[in-house]
Amino acid sequence: MRGPETYPTLEGREIGETFVAECVRAHALPFFAQDVEENSTVQVKLDAWVFAFMNVYLVGGAIDGSAKLEVGVPGDQLLGFLGLGVLCAPPIGEPAGICGRTLASKASVDYSGSNVGVGINLAMGRDRFLVTLPMTDVWSDINVIDSTIEAFNVSPRIGVTGGVGDMGVIAVFIGATYLDASVGGSRENLIVGATYRW
Repeated sequence: MRGPETYPTLEGREIGETFVAECVRAHALPFFAQDVEENSTVQVKLDAWVFAFMNVYLVGGAIDGSAKLEVGVPGDQLLGFLGLGVLCAPPIGEPAGICGRTLASKASVDYSGSNVGVGINLAMGRDRFLVTLPMTDVWSDINVIDSTIEAFNVSPRIGVTGGVGDMGVIAVFIGATYLDASVGGSRENLIVGATYRW
């Protein structure tokens, strides 16, 4: 099988939503490779120490960004979707040249949205040693996805503090992060909701 063939980007021509939706339903899902994403975000945090060991907080913000993707569809899956799968396995003769190729092009998507969340940070220290356990649950609404994204994050850390002379105190931490994110809605809407330009 040959590698992806890249064709020039044709600005201003949008992929038909029906075609992409039908590809998704038929599991001839276009793949995305070599993606580049740029985004900016503004976040606000309101917090309070309820007890000496427990900080609770609310977070909120906005995100604005864009992504450039390489989109590809395997030729045999494309022909299968079009009802021409027999061209890749003909009873007589050679398969069509497109069957062993991947059709690839560039796509771009602009997105924006907002997020809100709640969190708690449990913290304790003794002598020079610190332990923190921040937990955050955030809900995001992004315009290219038809439902809310929920992300739960836990980042336990343990650390030690030490003096650095006249400069004050430094703390060194080690820890881990657990992230559980779920996107509601369907793969179809995730793909079709974006504006692709070929």
